[in-house]
Amino acid sequence: MLTARRFPHQAQRFLRYLEHAPGLQITYGSRELFEEAKALLLKYDDQAFSFTDCVSFAVMRSLKIREALTSDGHFKVMGFVALLG
Repeated sequence: MLTARRFPHQAQRFLRYLEHAPGLQITYGSRELFEEAKALLLKYDDQAFSFTDCVSFAVMRSLKIREALTSDGHFKVMGFVALLG
């Protein structure tokens, strides 16, 4: 497990890598993404979506991402392709 407390140099190195990794886009939260995630959670209250799932759905929709590296069936319910299952 990578923790800043136990391995501060490794954690710092990992964070620097993330900031410069080719093919990786960091998306920061916004009020709009929060509101969309909240709306999804309320709309699909018959599903067992977590708020984290709904934030992921909102981000993926905003970036027009169709595939997720997951086996979580909730992504399939929302029309995404779950690559691990």
